Amino acid sequence: MGFRKDNNLESVNLENKSQKIDRVVLDAKSIAIVQTISNQVQADLGDLVQLSQKDVVNFLIQERSAALTENEISKIKTEHFDIVRALKRATQEAIKAKQNGGKLKLDEVLKMIQTPETVLSAAAPKFRKRRSKNKQTTEIKDLSNNEE
Repeated sequence: MGFRKDNNLESVNLENKSQKIDRVVLDAKSIAIVQTISNQVQADLGDLVQLSQKDVVNFLIQERSAALTENEISKIKTEHFDIVRALKRATQEAIKAKQNGGKLKLDEVLKMIQTPETVLSAAAPKFRKRRSKNKQTTEIKDLSNNEE
């Protein structure tokens, strides 16, 4: 089986047909990384191995830890945060709390809908420079001089 032109990774039919394998479509950056790794293996090992891009991707996934680190989770949240979903979830939690006679604290709601941008901006506040009052008074003086 050859590679498809759209760079999808093909699923493989196993002898046990009850097991379904999903396809994964890689973006251009990921494809370039897989190709670089394939080229490195080919350069280092030559004809000793026959390796497809699918083999490279499976190797990389299976060799890494199954659990994501906190940093990786944070990166995913930053890149893929959906404020609408967060607000819907907060609304559903508030409705459940009200129906059950409980209370939902505002801090809990804010934590649910806190966007990555809010977290980053809270960590490093930006300060604005004060405007110079001298500039405004100079302009007023200039106008008064023109009238005379």
